[in-house]
Amino acid sequence: MSAEDIITWSKEKKAAYKYPRFVEFRDSLPATGTGKVLRRLLKEAQ
Repeated sequence: MSAEDIITWSKEKKAAYKYPRFVEFRDSLPATGTGKVLRRLLKEAQ
């Protein structure tokens, strides 16, 4: 499944304001010691 496939599927199934504008595949996500995703670090990486 490619990024374009995910975006196309989302456009068909979700409201216009909810579908993702871009998709990025990562091997791992930054997380805290308890396993919660550190969204702040994801936003800074962009």
